[in-house]
This record gives sequence, structure tokens and C-alpha cells, in this order.
Amino acid sequence: MLKQTLVFFILCIALLPLVYIIISTKNIRSDSPKYVPKLKNPSVLATYSTRNDTFTLKYDICLEKNKKIQQVLQNRISEKRVKYPLLPPSSRNSRIVGEDPPIRIHFSEFATWASMHFWKRFPGVHNVSCPISCQFIRKPPKQSDSDIVAYYWYSDPRSLQPHQMSALFAVEPEFAQFPRDTDDCNSQNLEKLSEYLNIWDALVTFSKYSEVEINHSKYLFGQDIRTEIDNYETKIYSIFGMGEKFHQKRRIPLWKSNKQKHNDTFGSTWISNCKPNPRSDYLTELSKLIPLHHYGSCGFGQESIKDADQETSGDRYSYKIQKQNGYPFVFAFENHLLDDYVTEKYFHGLASPYSVMVYMGRLDGSQKYEKYIPVEGDWKIFINVQDYKSPQDLAAYLKYLLNNQTAYEEYFDWRRKGTLKKSFWQDNILSSFHNLDNWLCGLCEHYHKYYDKKK
Repeated sequence: MLKQTLVFFILCIALLPLVYIIISTKNIRSDSPKYVPKLKNPSVLATYSTRNDTFTLKYDICLEKNKKIQQVLQNRISEKRVKYPLLPPSSRNSRIVGEDPPIRIHFSEFATWASMHFWKRFPGVHNVSCPISCQFIRKPPKQSDSDIVAYYWYSDPRSLQPHQMSALFAVEPEFAQFPRDTDDCNSQNLEKLSEYLNIWDALVTFSKYSEVEINHSKYLFGQDIRTEIDNYETKIYSIFGMGEKFHQKRRIPLWKSNKQKHNDTFGSTWISNCKPNPRSDYLTELSKLIPLHHYGSCGFGQESIKDADQETSGDRYSYKIQKQNGYPFVFAFENHLLDDYVTEKYFHGLASPYSVMVYMGRLDGSQKYEKYIPVEGDWKIFINVQDYKSPQDLAAYLKYLLNNQTAYEEYFDWRRKGTLKKSFWQDNILSSFHNLDNWLCGLCEHYHKYYDKKK
């Protein structure tokens, strides 16, 4: 009897590890994601995906090409300052507002896009709000009557008179591509691009190497951005859903409360530029890993959702923000990986106070991108795609957040407790390309400093 008891006891001890494994396995949900920590020193997107060399190579090429494009832009503006140095104030024409003749800006009729969007607001002559005398003339008697002639997109200003300054206005990356009919980074001809950009006296673009820098933030306030908006801080706090009062009034919805509404869908994209590029490749891969709703023209391997209500809403951008707020995540992916190219997608993500933004672009956390961060301090503003080695790693982290509400809501702390940067208004909202007086004045001031020499 003692022998049998001893054998039974030994068997029980031997089986304990097996019992523990069985019990532990039962307690693990089959769909529980593995937490993938963010990289301490995140590398560029090109390092991900050991499964698809072509996919990886495309990112390598685009990011390397971006560096070279930045060098072309930097070299151009350096050469311009050598060729056209800053004029001493005593040698410039007097341009006192209300007393002296204004610097006259004309936008070429070739700029049909800009004419459709902007100049219908200026039927004839517009006196620009500016420290110096500056005037926009929609249709001058003769083009030679203008001091500055601006063009949109692809034009050739070399037929201008010697006294005139040319300006290229561009809000999209095509101005930094040569040829312009492709998004393929591998086909870009940097030598031709340099030749083309160097024929312009001034650039009005999103690049920090422009004479006048603009951005896409206009979609936060609509088209009529003024130089000063009363109570702008209050407006931004409201748009971004900032402050404790906001969150006490409207509690951040939990992931579980949105599961039935969107059939467990993680988030939405709103994209109509379906050209093959790093964005389309990444979203096609990501769509295989997590359920996404794709609005617009691009389905990324799935059928896109045609939302008729958006087209009839009157304000399709406000409708988009309202709609994407119902998902746990907002996927804001830029169509180009170019420095400083930060579009309305990013600003719409900031303006979606009930969702967490997942961003793909060139916001890499370095000091030069601090101006795009709306609040003081170190907060989790958005999930940066560049912090993850692959779509698989990103998908695993998003699954982790949706099973850990505390970690998920850390991305809302900046809205609850953050303090708006004073510089955010000046660096972003006032620099919107729809704030016409701001960049028209910028052109006049640049002309006055470098070209407006007394006869």
C-alpha cells in the first residue's frame, strides 16, 4: 500500500507541468495579440518586411531619393541668395502702405486650378494686408505691368521681363518630381529637377527650402482663414477636443462600444489617389491583417466604400472628420514620403477627438518637426508607422491597444491635460495656403528684400 501511494505521488509531481500548461492555454484567448514594443531607435520604413524584398526595396529607394531631393532644394535656395543677395534698405524702392505704388502680383492664366479655387474671391484688384504696399491684380492690362508673376504647377517663366520675379506655387509634391507623370521614386531624374527648379526666382510650397512656406491646415477652419481670428485658442481647443470639461461632457468611447457599429473594424482610410506608392503597398498588406474600411476610390485589395452622403454633405471635410471619429483608429497616410509634406490628413487626425491617429509621413520626432505638435510637453499624440518594423508589427500593436483600454486611452491624455503651443497657430494655421494675404504678403516682402532695387 505504501509503495502504491509513493508511485501515485511521484506521478502527480511529474504531471504538474503538463496540467499548468493546459490551464494556462485555456486562459489565453485565441485572438489575444502579442504586444510588440516600440523600437527605442526606430529605423526607417525601408527596414521592414523580410518576406518581400521588392516591398522593402521600394521604401529604400523612396527615402533615399527624398534625401537627394532635399539636397536639390537646399542647394537651389543657397545659390539664389548668392545670385540675388539681400538689398540694403537704402537701395530699395519705398513701399509705404497708402503712400507709395504697390508691388503688384499677377497669377498667370495658366494657373487654372488656382483660379478656380482662389481668385474668384478677388474679382479685380485686391490690396493685400501687409506691412509694405502690396497688391494682387487678377487681370492686369499687360503681364509686363506686374512685378511678380506666379504660376501653378508645371510652367516655364523664362519669357518674363528682366524686372519681374517669377514664383512657382505648389501644394503637392509633383513640383519636386521629374518627370511629373509618375510616382515611381526610381524614375526620378534629379538633374532635370534641379535644372527646372533653378529657373524660378521664388518657390511657394510646403518645403522649408521655399522662399514662402505654406501648408494644408486650412481644412480646420474652412477656406476663409483671416490673419487674426478672435479667440483662436478656444476654437482650436474645441476642434481638437481638448480640456477636462470636454472629456467630462463626452466620454471617450471604448473600443467595445464601437465593435457592433462597424463590425469590429479597426479604422478607416479616406484616399482617392490610388497610384502605386509606399502608401498603397503598406495599406494593402495591412488590410490583410486587420479589418479596415476604405472610403474614396482606393480599396487596397478590398472593395472601397462609396459614401454618397459625403458628396451631398456640403462640407465633405467636416463630414469625413465626423465619420472617422466613430472608429478606434484614424489612418492618416500621406501619398509621398517627402520632408515637410504634411497634409490635411494629419490635421484631420488631430481634429478627430474620439479616435487615435495612425500616421505615415515624414514626421520622425526630430526637432525640425516640433512645429506640427500642437501641445507642450511629451505626449503620445499619434502612432507613427515609422516606429514599427513591418505592417505585421503595427497590426499586433493595434490589437494590443484594443485589448488594453488603459494603454489605448494614453493617446488621449494630450487632449485632456495638454496646453496648446502658442507657436502652433503661427506655424500652421496662418501658413495655410488658403490664407491668401499671408503668402501673397510673403511674396511681396521677398521681392522687396531681394529684387526691388531703385532705378
